[in-house]
Amino acid sequence: RDLHSFPTRRSSDLVKITEWASWTADLNAGLVSYYTLNETSGNALDSVGSNDLVLYNGTTQGAIGRINNSYNFSSDNENFIEKADGSAFVFDDNSNFTLSVWAKTNSVGNFQILLNKDYNWYFGVYAQKLRLNFIDSGTNAYHDSFQTSDTVILSTNTWYHLVVTFIGGKDADFTHDSAQFYINGSPVASVVTDQGGYITDTAGVFDMGRSYVDGLYWNGTIDE
Repeated sequence: RDLHSFPTRRSSDLVKITEWASWTADLNAGLVSYYTLNETSGNALDSVGSNDLVLYNGTTQGAIGRINNSYNFSSDNENFIEKADGSAFVFDDNSNFTLSVWAKTNSVGNFQILLNKDYNWYFGVYAQKLRLNFIDSGTNAYHDSFQTSDTVILSTNTWYHLVVTFIGGKDADFTHDSAQFYINGSPVASVVTDQGGYITDTAGVFDMGRSYVDGLYWNGTIDE
């Protein structure tokens, strides 16, 4: 409980306002997985769940991170980390979810993937725009793309906190669903291009640092 005092027109007078708030929910409520990426050997450990990720193609651990250590991914070496059974990360057009990552890129202008769930969805950078794509599991074609409406200039060798929040379930074809992107905590305007089709839940793999569908890789560092 807090007590605040604010001066009125006469400095000798004070208006006393009492206000209070309570927070009873666990801060991890609804959190599926959280990766610190602080490891220097072994798997990438899930701090809140059981979705540890296996390293492939020499992904570098122990790089200097935004918070402690991080992982470095080379697109030339096709580095990525993966959970073979990614069923915990199945999202569709009825889902509400948030994806959050600290990232630093070594190159700009390329199509780079941060997070990908099999033939289901991916989050990454396309033509210097943040993009969230859903994939039609029946045709393997992109069903719907949400992306920032303006070009996002991500400087190389600079840490950014990249976030997207998706609010779904409003209709069957994404017409009224929405995705809000944030860069370093600031909201960025977005647009949607409906490409038809419907999303089918799939098990399959969950990848960090590449797209399982297109074989597109992140070229830089990922943390938290």
